[in-house]
Amino acid sequence: MVLIVPINFILVALLLYAVWFEGVEGRLRRSLLGAFILLGAFIAVSTELLSLLRAIRPETILASWLLLLAGCVLLLRKQRVDLRRVGSEWLQNLGASYRQLGLGYTLGIGTLLSITGLIAVVSAPNNNDSLCYHLSRIGYWIQHQNVEHYASHIERSVTFSPFSEYVHLHFFLLSGNDHWFQTVQWLALVGCLLAVSLLTKRLGGTHRAIRFALLVLVTIPMVLLEAMTTQNDLITGFWAVTSALLIFGYVRRPSGVTLVQLALSLALGLFTKGTFVFFIAPFALYFAVLVVRRQGLLRALKPFCWIGVAVLLINSPFLLRNYALHGTPVGTFSKGNQTRLHTPAAIVSSVVLHGAVHFGIVSPGNRYNAGLLRGIERLHQGLGLSLDDPRLEGQHFKLIKLNFSEDFAQNFSTSWLILISLLLLWTKPIRPDARWYGVLSCGGGLVFCALIAYQWYGSRLHTPFFLLAVPVVGLVFGRFHPVVQRTVGIGLWCFALPFTLFSSMRPAISTTWLVEQVFLGINRSLHLNLNVEGLSGLKRPSIFTASRRAMFWDTALPEIDQLTQRVRQSGARKIGFHFLESSPDWAYQREFPLPDYQYEHVLVKNASRVLEDSTFVPDWIVSELPAQPSLMCHGQLYTQWWRGPVRTLYGRTARNTTEASHKLHKTVTPARVERRSFEPFAPTHPSPNLWHPFNWLSSTWPAPPYAMRTK
Repeated sequence: MVLIVPINFILVALLLYAVWFEGVEGRLRRSLLGAFILLGAFIAVSTELLSLLRAIRPETILASWLLLLAGCVLLLRKQRVDLRRVGSEWLQNLGASYRQLGLGYTLGIGTLLSITGLIAVVSAPNNNDSLCYHLSRIGYWIQHQNVEHYASHIERSVTFSPFSEYVHLHFFLLSGNDHWFQTVQWLALVGCLLAVSLLTKRLGGTHRAIRFALLVLVTIPMVLLEAMTTQNDLITGFWAVTSALLIFGYVRRPSGVTLVQLALSLALGLFTKGTFVFFIAPFALYFAVLVVRRQGLLRALKPFCWIGVAVLLINSPFLLRNYALHGTPVGTFSKGNQTRLHTPAAIVSSVVLHGAVHFGIVSPGNRYNAGLLRGIERLHQGLGLSLDDPRLEGQHFKLIKLNFSEDFAQNFSTSWLILISLLLLWTKPIRPDARWYGVLSCGGGLVFCALIAYQWYGSRLHTPFFLLAVPVVGLVFGRFHPVVQRTVGIGLWCFALPFTLFSSMRPAISTTWLVEQVFLGINRSLHLNLNVEGLSGLKRPSIFTASRRAMFWDTALPEIDQLTQRVRQSGARKIGFHFLESSPDWAYQREFPLPDYQYEHVLVKNASRVLEDSTFVPDWIVSELPAQPSLMCHGQLYTQWWRGPVRTLYGRTARNTTEASHKLHKTVTPARVERRSFEPFAPTHPSPNLWHPFNWLSSTWPAPPYAMRTK
């Protein structure tokens, strides 16, 4: 059933191609990009509407896609679209694009796209953030049949914007598995290629500039790693680049079609991740100033209102849920990432530390990194600050030499290209609006670095900046001699390839072999001074030989086998989760799949504790907190029944005399977990939906309803 998504995508693109973009330059690319935008809006709106009706179920999700399919077919018939002619034109467009790229660029870009796409499908979504809060929401949404907040030990899952998880929810309910989750970010990468090609052309770039920009985009290490995960920084970057393209398009030639797309793109960007605001803020200011100057204040109110309506329509349900729970629409969890010292010296320090994340690299004797670190220390001494100054509110600074993780990888080669391009932007015969674009893209990065404190994992948060800066690199290097372009391009491709093959979480080639057989010798011969023993946590088998459970649990798999066997043999159905903020919630959900099991978080201590269902009495409590002799949960006493190195299993004392529980005293041999098909499951006691329209009568604005319950 998941095939209905690409079918709808093609039909929407056909409609846009035939109706909206007839006679427009870059017609096919604009149609595909428009299909991404409209389907994104469809997923966001349909999910919220079904949630309002408590109807998040496989059959209702499928029905919504079938309705969209029927609507597209009817519109195609009404518009009398000649599918044969359109298909022929699409093939001609693809052929023209291939000729413009050339064989070398097509192979270079296609190889990296193919490898990352294959890994995204084959590997399990085992990134820590994905297991903790990105994907963990899905099981509770399905059980409750809505996307309301719920009690959770993992506060990020009831705070952060959920658009990418809405897409995962649709994929899961349509397919019954999580095999397609990582293709969401990979598709965002494809969308970025479309947007960047159009944006580079819009700014006056030649074919040489466009193809070099596309090669730079697919060789950004963090972009390649993110394209194989279920995080959302690449999706955020896609909305940022698309919004920038539409802003420059509307400013140059205002049209209703461009305005609708721009409004939806901005709304979906905010709905994906809060960091979107920082990177798009300079572009939004540029848009507002030029529209007012050219159209006048009164006429400018129309586009502003359209954008405001789209942003509120898509984002307000989630923001209201956050307000109800946290007393603020954006939640409170991310406040620890904000800078609190706003002196000029502190702002310079924050920008420098953020930027330096990408400039560390492995070097003989570590001389390069040592020199770079000395320069940063001297700069801070001149600013009257220290790298360990607690007033900077960031983590202790360190230079990362080389990392293949989607949380810490640095974009070394791309950073130098961007720096060189920004310096040369004023020396090349480039259009004024292109120079403005360079200033705005750089301004977005500066806004983020000035307002967000330095973090070790800041590299992936910078992804929108790198995507926005790619057209600038294409415009500048497009003026260079083709030999220089090819040489730089080959170097970029060679630097990027290892990040696709040796990802620390999902390697195509075993990283155990890489570390033990290759890296040891290189480390000794070049005196790289790398702590090879510290790389033991990165030793993983190839995804093509490892099971999905092994990808989830890694070295913890034997402990999980023992825990799950004890629960299964008891015949229990209700599982309580007693977790840390960093617990892999989604991995547990796959061990205890719906509808065989029902699970909820219990004994929650954060703000979402007011949503905990006191009528839910679990048979077992799985805990990752420090072990205790017993727990009291919802009026029931639970005693420690089994304990592993990290996890503890608590059982209700009333079950200790049953025949099923006596079996648990025996030694359990771990067995292979059987694959279960997915079916919808509705709990007996769903979590309260305080934002259902009939419940508004019992709440008083503006006091947060959840806060009222705690009085």
